[in-house]
Amino acid sequence: MALILSGDTGVPASGMPTGSVIQVVQATYATQTTYSSTTFTNTGLSVSITPISTTNKILIYTNLMGVYTNTTSNFLKQRITRNGTSIVDFDHIAGYSSQSASSGSNTAFVYLDSPATISSISYVLQASSTSGAGINWCNDGVTSTITVMEIKA
Repeated sequence: MALILSGDTGVPASGMPTGSVIQVVQATYATQTTYSSTTFTNTGLSVSITPISTTNKILIYTNLMGVYTNTTSNFLKQRITRNGTSIVDFDHIAGYSSQSASSGSNTAFVYLDSPATISSISYVLQASSTSGAGINWCNDGVTSTITVMEIKA
């Protein structure tokens, strides 16, 4: 039997089963960026979400597109921050090494966070270079994304 919604009727979040997606927020970034430091910097991908329950989880999906390095001994490191504090690091993720600015690969990560709050949360994807040599992303105008989903616990 199908559930048919009309007007302002629907299933409230409290009535949704465990594991249901309560809300989804996405941000995109398409500006080619070059970074040459071992210090983490914002990639341009950030998103804010306000959970409706302190027990709910936030599923974070990042996709940094068009990544390349200017040397084979250089790697891209990434991390996700919640309200400015690192919550997970993805160390030594290889970037595609190429002399061509028109080539690159993508790096995608998924992380399930338990923020235990109903206050607004800001998630940011940061990146750095392992050697301090150039790392590039959003090469050739491709679009990178960060998507967060509140999952009912």
